[in-house]
Amino acid sequence: MKFKFYLTSLMFLLATFFMVNAQTNTVTGKVSDGVDVLFGVNVIIQGTNTGVITDDNGIFSISSDIKLPWTLEISSLGFTSQSLVVNSTAQLISVDLVSGEQLNEVVITGARKAEKVSESATSISTILLKEIENRPTFNAAVMLDNVLGVQVDRQGASRTNITIRDNVDIFSTSTLAMLDYRDLSQVGLNIFDAANSNLSMIDLERVEVVRGPQAALYGAGVGGGVVHYQSKDPFKYPGSTLQLQAGAIANGGSLLNKGNLNMKSVNFRHAVSNDDQTFGYKFNLRYTENGEWDLSDPQKLGVFGASGSRSIIDPLTNQATGGTIDKIQDGVGKGADATLYYRPNDNFSVTAVAGMGSTVGNAWTSGTGEVFADQKTYFVQLRMNSNDLFVNYNYTKNIPGQYDDEIGYNYRTGLVSYIDSNQSQLQVQQELFFDNINTDVSIGYEHKFAEFESYGRTFGRNEDKDDYRVYGAYVSTKSDLTKDLILTLSGRYDKFTALNEQSFSPRAGLIWKASPRHSVRLTYNKSHTPPSALTMFLDLPVASLGGGLNISILGNSQAQTFDNIRTKWLFGGGAVPSNAGIGMPHATLFGVLAPGVGPLLPGTPLAGFIPWLADQNTLAAIAGTGGFTNGFLVDTNGRPFGPLEGGDKGTLQIDNTYELGFKGMLSDNLTWSFDVYNTQKENFIAQRILSPLVALPTLANDFAATVYPSAYAYAFNTIFGGVNGFQPFADQLATGMVNTMAGAAIQNGLTGAVGLIETDQAPESGNNIMMGYKNFGKISYWGFDTALNWRPTDSFSMFANYSVISETEFTKDDLGALDDPNSYFMNHSKHRVKTGLNYASGKWVFGLSHKYDSGFNADMGAFYSGIVGQRNIYDTNVGLNINPKTYLDIAVYNLGGEKYSVFPGMPLVGMSGMVTLRLDL
Repeated sequence: MKFKFYLTSLMFLLATFFMVNAQTNTVTGKVSDGVDVLFGVNVIIQGTNTGVITDDNGIFSISSDIKLPWTLEISSLGFTSQSLVVNSTAQLISVDLVSGEQLNEVVITGARKAEKVSESATSISTILLKEIENRPTFNAAVMLDNVLGVQVDRQGASRTNITIRDNVDIFSTSTLAMLDYRDLSQVGLNIFDAANSNLSMIDLERVEVVRGPQAALYGAGVGGGVVHYQSKDPFKYPGSTLQLQAGAIANGGSLLNKGNLNMKSVNFRHAVSNDDQTFGYKFNLRYTENGEWDLSDPQKLGVFGASGSRSIIDPLTNQATGGTIDKIQDGVGKGADATLYYRPNDNFSVTAVAGMGSTVGNAWTSGTGEVFADQKTYFVQLRMNSNDLFVNYNYTKNIPGQYDDEIGYNYRTGLVSYIDSNQSQLQVQQELFFDNINTDVSIGYEHKFAEFESYGRTFGRNEDKDDYRVYGAYVSTKSDLTKDLILTLSGRYDKFTALNEQSFSPRAGLIWKASPRHSVRLTYNKSHTPPSALTMFLDLPVASLGGGLNISILGNSQAQTFDNIRTKWLFGGGAVPSNAGIGMPHATLFGVLAPGVGPLLPGTPLAGFIPWLADQNTLAAIAGTGGFTNGFLVDTNGRPFGPLEGGDKGTLQIDNTYELGFKGMLSDNLTWSFDVYNTQKENFIAQRILSPLVALPTLANDFAATVYPSAYAYAFNTIFGGVNGFQPFADQLATGMVNTMAGAAIQNGLTGAVGLIETDQAPESGNNIMMGYKNFGKISYWGFDTALNWRPTDSFSMFANYSVISETEFTKDDLGALDDPNSYFMNHSKHRVKTGLNYASGKWVFGLSHKYDSGFNADMGAFYSGIVGQRNIYDTNVGLNINPKTYLDIAVYNLGGEKYSVFPGMPLVGMSGMVTLRLDL
């Protein structure tokens, strides 16, 4: 009996021990589509039959006595399945399933918050992770090349500019570029240089591209669209990745010539999170080197002059820095950034980012031409989400090189030029929900500020008045009028201290969800665009034409006028005084010629005129006649120059855009979209040469007619003593004298373009052909974008995009003024076609794309204007997944090798190639 008792007790104790140690693990999480919670989603522990479904609130709770970690398989009809590793019962699990249908895809950029594509009032495209990984590029802007409506101009080997639905500029853009809500476009400068940012291809999860004006939410200046790069977080994407790239640009000979192998980059990413996935961090390191495309011989002459090189000179001291330049410099980039993530629960998160970078490279601007810069950048960003409150702050410090080989300069003048800047941005947005009227409301405030310092070398006389500040407040509402009809209303007020102006930019949109697979949009946008800081504050010479003649630019923070028209003379080394009017007084020419003609006369029949030439009374008598030759206005090429017009003061550009859009799935594997829009622009600007040269083709004859009476009187009365009968001889001598002087004028080129009309605001020193800005009245044009995507299988897809606008050049009646001699140019093709295919199956990846741009006339200031020919460009890439952690890709751009310049005068772009090796460590 005792044995049975002890045996029973022992079994009871053992059972209790195993029950205690066989602890049940319970994991809780939430599943949504990025906007709405999802009911009925299957959640299964991989390798078991244990599973649950989410409830009405998207919540699931799953229990098992299997030891952690688990791998959860999360799936639902119509969505892409996801796998999630669970390491802790306290792990924060919040899963956003991606819809298998594009209309249900969730985006965050169009409304500045999460929404479905089918409910967005904007035209929007996305680039997802699979495409980013299968098509690595040297520059993060290049991956936008196949997106509908986006123009990517590859100006240099690593320098690009992007434009969406707007006129193209070489340097700046009305497209806002962001990385994780941080403005990459540099407040006040409106430039996006992917190479001068912390964008890393191995750290990108997706890219959202919004076409059309977005000023109602993002503020004035966002007239073309938004490109929002979104990076990977350490929770979904932990681990380490190394990417190595090497490439070539075909300047001469084959792509593989030794001298062409001058592209390389190294990128490294490391990301970690704790088991609970409440805290994580990541950091990125990058290093790049790139050569540059060659200039043609005429381009080299324009940039470096007849000598082929320029000395680098400090304009403040007029002293050489010791350096010379004779080619466009190669580029080098370095950078590091780190990000901390803290999210204790689903309703609160804080993200902190800090980084630094150094970029050595080139840029092209319509105002200053080619420039070299060596710039260091430091930035911080703090971002917080708390329930329905979003706060974002970022600060960027740009420090240019100012000494030795780091100093920035203008290639065409050799003059030192650089800009130091401090930039900050604060955004606060609160979400409000009014379920009783089916309306969501977003209210927000934004402050953008930029402080510039060019030390007098770039902003010149504007140095102490170049701060750039914008205050903005906005509200946006979204109302479900019916189950299938949505109304969105937005409006934003902005104040611009630099202009002392304010604006209100409204947006209204009506979205009809015609079916689960078809959506129609009708929208109206009014946007405002202020001139950039460069446009407003530039004040410097931008080109040296020789002989002391410069082309100089003055920004439109003030108007340029011709209230006091005077002709300055380009000969005589500054000794010849300027005079009122357009042309030359004959007394001025006499004073110029007499000292040179007198020494030629001894021993000739005209020797008797030597005293007459030297006598101040002669000069006074000629001045007393009022003799004057009216000049003809010409440009630097000798072509007629239009009426004399000053430069306009900068003001807000106004765009009104009406748009009809459709996006739908024609079948399970065929998607079609189109947008038809009409844009009306007012107060838009273009750069212009304001100062003409003055040519004097009739000067010799006019001068001879004025001077002859004085010469005849002197010959008859002084040389021949007034004796009657010597009149014919006096006439002969006087005619010979004036012809000698007129001939001297011709021989010395004084009948050509020897004068200059400067604006009243021109610098006091030197002779300056002034450039400025012209405000145009109003234009209207139509645009059409359409995209077709066919995906017959999961591994194969094809696309075809087409964009067209009704006009790319506007003159006279187009501008609303029949007597306006000026023209306005969009500076891009009228017709643009993009086609391509992608294949990814098993280990292999293949892509082929074609881009066609029709030819157009470009107006890009003094350096890059002219005819741009049509282009057909083919790009391809072949990738191999060597193993699950190693990917090799070979890409060739511009397969045909057809050399082209983005704009006349810019480098010749040919074939280039890139090899990429990506390792998941």
